[in-house]
Amino acid sequence: MRLFLLVAAVVLVCACSGRCDDSAAPPGYACDLADSPRRPEGAPRYSDVSMRLFVKRDGKELAAAKAFHITRADWSYINEPAYIEHCHDLGWTFQGSTNAVTHNPAHALKDASGRPVLDHFGKEGRYWADCNNAAYRDWYVEQLKAWVAAGVDSIQRDEPTAIRHWDYDDAAAFFRDVHARLREAVGRRVPVSCNLAWNEHRRFGGRGSAITSQFDFGMSELGRKDVSPVFFTEAAADTRRRGKFIVYTTFNALDVPTYRRAIAGCYANGMLFIVPWDQYAGTRADRVFSRPEDLADLYGFVRANAAFLDGYEAVPTAGGEASGAALVDVPKGAGIAAWVRAKLKDRSAAVVVHLVDWDAPAPASPSAPDSASAPVRVRLNGRRLFGGRPLAVALRTPIPYEAEAHARAESEKRYGALSAERALRAVVEQGWTAVDVPPLTPWGMLVVRPEASAP
Repeated sequence: MRLFLLVAAVVLVCACSGRCDDSAAPPGYACDLADSPRRPEGAPRYSDVSMRLFVKRDGKELAAAKAFHITRADWSYINEPAYIEHCHDLGWTFQGSTNAVTHNPAHALKDASGRPVLDHFGKEGRYWADCNNAAYRDWYVEQLKAWVAAGVDSIQRDEPTAIRHWDYDDAAAFFRDVHARLREAVGRRVPVSCNLAWNEHRRFGGRGSAITSQFDFGMSELGRKDVSPVFFTEAAADTRRRGKFIVYTTFNALDVPTYRRAIAGCYANGMLFIVPWDQYAGTRADRVFSRPEDLADLYGFVRANAAFLDGYEAVPTAGGEASGAALVDVPKGAGIAAWVRAKLKDRSAAVVVHLVDWDAPAPASPSAPDSASAPVRVRLNGRRLFGGRPLAVALRTPIPYEAEAHARAESEKRYGALSAERALRAVVEQGWTAVDVPPLTPWGMLVVRPEASAP
């Protein structure tokens, strides 16, 4: 585990332990190096919180959504205008859903014997639809129109390849056609998303690009072994290159510490992780219903820190990319990954360094090993962050979960009390600004500014 994190740290932050030399590089500002991604229509904000309102659960789904402080009711099969209007009244966007399953044998793919092909659940009456069936296409467009008439803000497509029963080019042609017909029918463009094709087999782009090019953003899935610093870095970079946005959930049930790392890793890279409540975990597995006391502190932290998430774009952190020198130095073996984000071309705005402790236990579990419980000295390259000006650094962290505090924050729509901030003592070491970061659970944000007295 530590060896893996060492490799990840080198990739992510150039963990050079005092051996970085940027004397040949001119002073610079991180904000001038930030990426300038194209924001797809209908894509979430960096500070949004998404949860699937999969189906009605006697109101439990609405109570859970409030407990986790959501802003987006996504990937839902509740096609009821009054329900959608209620979600809008609560301040949430609402996303309807379609998929590749048909219950009409006339619309189904047929096997060599001419029998309808059952879907992945193998249940009679659930078939994979045939994207080249003209009657199915007509029916599918009507389904999209019905969602728009019900008042949705966007539409999610589940299983865009019918779990690889469709040829990728045929699938792309299908979506190009039905989306164009929807625009013509409703007189406007409706934002659409899909899953699965974004990082098929943990590769980015490739065949899946033919399909994802027909969608504005991704509501997709990752596996247990994808919860790693390298995966999140590469996934975020890939979606930026394509001018897209991605929201992740999983197709596995994860333990609480892994969910917490997934949430932190996604948000630190400008992505979202769907609240794992009523979450798919496999065709023969029970759905996941996470508890607020395990995860809501992180989602409350997101809502409390919108000002340090929205508008903040990725900054290359390794010396060979664009900066000419590393921006952050984390000690080897510390188990902490770091990502730098800044407001594009805004030299007056703070720079935010996201730190995620990849070995942090769940809040209620026994304390971490001694090697991870001591403060970690993180060094910042002031020459590359703010042109060599002295730095002031504050650490923002989630508040430990307390049900009454979260209920009050949600009722008042004021989330600031769900985040703590402390100033860190900064010392200069070999031209770097060093701060001691206390143990994280697992996420913290270093908010970095020039000292108030600095010129």
